[in-house]
Amino acid sequence: MLKNFCYSQIIFLSLCIISCTNSKSDLQDNILGHHVTLIEENDSLLITDSLLSSYNRFSIYENTSGNYIYAYNGYFHKIDIFDLNRKGVSCIQLQKEGADGLGGDVYSLFVQSPDSIWIYCLPYFYLVDAAGRICKKMELPYSEGGFIYLEANFSISTNRLFYHSGRKSLFYLCVTPTADSATYEVYEYNLQTGDYEKYLLEGEELEEKAGQNFGWKQYPNVSYTDSLIVYNFPITSNIYTISLDSGEKNVYGGRSKFTSNLVSELVMPYDFATANKHLLENVHFFEVLYDKRRHLYYRLHLGEVPYSNDVNFYDLYLQKKLYLTVFDASFRVVNETDLGNEVYNYYNFWGVTDKGFFLSKKALLADDQENMLRWSYITTSQL
Repeated sequence: MLKNFCYSQIIFLSLCIISCTNSKSDLQDNILGHHVTLIEENDSLLITDSLLSSYNRFSIYENTSGNYIYAYNGYFHKIDIFDLNRKGVSCIQLQKEGADGLGGDVYSLFVQSPDSIWIYCLPYFYLVDAAGRICKKMELPYSEGGFIYLEANFSISTNRLFYHSGRKSLFYLCVTPTADSATYEVYEYNLQTGDYEKYLLEGEELEEKAGQNFGWKQYPNVSYTDSLIVYNFPITSNIYTISLDSGEKNVYGGRSKFTSNLVSELVMPYDFATANKHLLENVHFFEVLYDKRRHLYYRLHLGEVPYSNDVNFYDLYLQKKLYLTVFDASFRVVNETDLGNEVYNYYNFWGVTDKGFFLSKKALLADDQENMLRWSYITTSQL
């Protein structure tokens, strides 16, 4: 059952939003907004053996008829389409070879419309239709010595392809390794003109070493609204924005009251066992997602678990607690909730629909109900 978090009355010293130009060593302090109560609504649909137990490469799409999840099924090289309103599943079969062949796995996708689906399949960007036919194939620019990074991995970071309908642009993250860490830039490629613009993702002092000093957590998380690039690093509670219109940059506090808010450093070189231990013993902050109907932002993060040589790594990882923080449109904290580790599934899809924050659930079911996809809408009465 969802646990509502109620803030006690605390007197805060004149906290204000601190810009990225300020001192580079501290985590930003939270600003509290008007507390909102969260409501949980459960739902489910029947699935078959051709579907996966988890998907991390997906796109949530809404139109007048409902909410859909388009999720890449790497085992069958297809896009599974989950109709959350009618409780149905269909698919788009993709090809590996021939005129409509994608060649390799899909790393990211964005549904512009049911007949216009953007796909990143290294090294190309494709536009495919509802039958999986390729309408467009492009190799887009990135920094010399760098690479395009589009992936969603719950132990590394979350960066997905984004199409901006108003600007007719594709947005994607590029990473350029440096001697000390890496440079992170969001590229905006204008599909009408072929021009592109770069947005540098800057952080605090420790975050600028994310590419080398924090184990698996090497990249920032990035999401988008119609007017902002919103990003954060898995290693701290800070949240950053860049205005698409003015280029203005801001940083906001997103400290958790339940966990630590900073990952310990793990300096190279290290082996897999050491990196796994570091992953267990530290928090991980996921991307920040915008709810345009309620003017709220949602962020999940995982807590810490003590390492033990006597317990399997994956069993330990599943013991990590999951937390949800909700921010208002000004990035003031309005709720933080302990979701536990028994109910919700952080290695499957989540996102925002017109019903609120969508989060899949673990399949803790009776034998006759095993082939069910279960999820919750976590929302508020605020509209």
